[in-house]
Amino acid sequence: MPAIDIGPLAFRSNAAAKAYYRAILHAYPVGAVIPEPHASHLLWLLDRHPEAADKRGAGVARFRVDKPTKGKHPCFWIDRADGSATDFSFGWAIDGKGPSRLTEMRQAMREAINGDAMAFRRRFFEEHADTDGRVPCALTGVPVSPSECHVDHAPPHTFVALATAFLAERRISPDGSHVTAPADNQFVPRLVDAALAADWQAYHRARAKLRVVEKDAHLRQGRGGRER
Repeated sequence: MPAIDIGPLAFRSNAAAKAYYRAILHAYPVGAVIPEPHASHLLWLLDRHPEAADKRGAGVARFRVDKPTKGKHPCFWIDRADGSATDFSFGWAIDGKGPSRLTEMRQAMREAINGDAMAFRRRFFEEHADTDGRVPCALTGVPVSPSECHVDHAPPHTFVALATAFLAERRISPDGSHVTAPADNQFVPRLVDAALAADWQAYHRARAKLRVVEKDAHLRQGRGGRER
């Protein structure tokens, strides 16, 4: 990959830049305000963000490390001069672009069925858990607890396959109009049209075969290129 300059910092590749900023992120505990010189390094990085003007807003007062509004892994936050705050993706900034329209659409579609997935997990553990509160992973057979697992789509009706078929049948071409616009503290986009969301949820419920899988096994499956 080509070299990348971020302010006066020079990196041999995007991957090297991401490793550098990831190290900064993990160098501070959750809730910590990021001091100099790393604060300046983040300010230089912010200039590359595809939503830089919106992220700055009334002006950057400070950077800190905190948890996202949804999810577990810490991320960078911007506290603005007017008291407002927003999350800040260093990966987007380094790449100089956000997710594709198709990726945004799939993110919104996944968010729309997240409640069903969580309900499935609760029911599955209630019905199948052993005396230690564990169930066997559908991929490995290893017993897992609720905190050690993901809800996965069994092939051939993977999430990507179902989402692709739904969009094709409805003749929907992702162009940004079907999902919410970027906003402060919006971890993932959502479907704008409630009727479309309900249609997708019904479509998914009728076809998806959900299963509980151990987290590492699920991630290994994804790295192997299989759709989930």
